[in-house]
Amino acid sequence: MPSKREIRRALEYAGWEVRWSASTGDDPEAIVGGYGPYRLVVRFDPDRGEPTSVLTHRAGSQGVFAERWKGVELLPAPEEVIRRLSRRDISRRPPEDSA
Repeated sequence: MPSKREIRRALEYAGWEVRWSASTGDDPEAIVGGYGPYRLVVRFDPDRGEPTSVLTHRAGSQGVFAERWKGVELLPAPEEVIRRLSRRDISRRPPEDSA
């Protein structure tokens, strides 16, 4: 199981601006990566200290979009998150009025 330091280094290598989270009140040990309006949060099991999930989101005009990634073995690069969340944002837009 990767350590928090290894996860932090992997995120930095992938292009994320990484910081320890003070903004995730329910999990002060979470690691947060930022890339413009995009965020990636790695959460940990409080008892074992093992990573349990990775959540990505983007604040946008339609609200916050989130996608859960299974496991932390393959942490996504910012470009992957942008591609997936942008595609999801486009599919949720209402059809344009032709009037």
